[in-house]
Amino acid sequence: MEERKRQVLDAIIKDYLVTAEPVGSRAVAKKYGLGVSPATIRNEMSDLEEEGYIEQPHTSAGRRPSHKGYRYYVDYLMEAEQLAEAEMAHARKTLSAQAGEVDLLMRQCCQLLADLTSYSTMIVTAGTAKGGLDKIRLVQLNAFQIMVVVLYDTGKVSHRLLTMSEPVNPAYLSGLESSLQQKLGGVRMDHFACAVLRDITEQMNRHRELAATVLDLMEGAFATDDEEKVFTGGVMNMFFQPEFRDVESLRGVMGLLEQGNKVANLLKPMRPQRGIAISIGGEMPYEGIRNCSVVAAPYCIEGRKAGMMGVLGPTRMSYPKTVCAVEFIADELSRILTEMYKPGGRA
Repeated sequence: MEERKRQVLDAIIKDYLVTAEPVGSRAVAKKYGLGVSPATIRNEMSDLEEEGYIEQPHTSAGRRPSHKGYRYYVDYLMEAEQLAEAEMAHARKTLSAQAGEVDLLMRQCCQLLADLTSYSTMIVTAGTAKGGLDKIRLVQLNAFQIMVVVLYDTGKVSHRLLTMSEPVNPAYLSGLESSLQQKLGGVRMDHFACAVLRDITEQMNRHRELAATVLDLMEGAFATDDEEKVFTGGVMNMFFQPEFRDVESLRGVMGLLEQGNKVANLLKPMRPQRGIAISIGGEMPYEGIRNCSVVAAPYCIEGRKAGMMGVLGPTRMSYPKTVCAVEFIADELSRILTEMYKPGGRA
């Protein structure tokens, strides 16, 4: 695309993202100082419309970006943006406070993303179906409390807090963890036999209460914990977007957010960019949300993908702010989860 057309398209999109109103040539000339007359800008706008990058909602109106225009903007024109220091500090403090409880941590991530972007947010954790067991952690929080953590090779995490009736010796707990890891590390869900774990527990002469609880957790996780888990936040934010004043448009978005399997499909990367996947308008997989966009990114545990998080908003989305918010929260969640589940961590 020629440089002047790029400048005009960039100006139209930036203005429309703020105002949600079609943009005219005079507004572009006045606000963005391109050094050419409104007539010249009109000619460039006509060419951009003919090429499908912008559209005119009705006669005599200005132009607004098309889905093709947004895609070009995201791929070639969008400039990186940084969250404010105060926003980052608040997010880190808030997430750190939830570091001991995974579900609460996920919900807090959704809420923070919703607050930062003013859109709806989603997180999908990995399922354990057909996956294998990667690590078992027995983390002593104090003399009486133990956190049992199971990390699968899909990135899924199961955990339970145990309160013991008597103190647990740290050396014994470390030995128990090693035994469980040696016997069960790498075992796949579809090949797991509970007899393996029972053999281990039968050898334990001390703290049978702990051994029995570990067994219950493992059996339950292998038997039932085989589906993706979906968290959402900021659903009500969609009510305040001009694009969803129409009841049918809003109904389509609300209906989708209630269906976990469809939310999970939205967060599958389609067009990765710097670890970010952005799907726009017609690229969306469901008819009822073709006026929306999704910005998604993976979060990881020890560098391995553990799930996806994303933001759902109108195609007239503040892409630079949304991208940096998703990247930041994904990085923070990855850091906290990695810290929680590594030896000596705070799970």
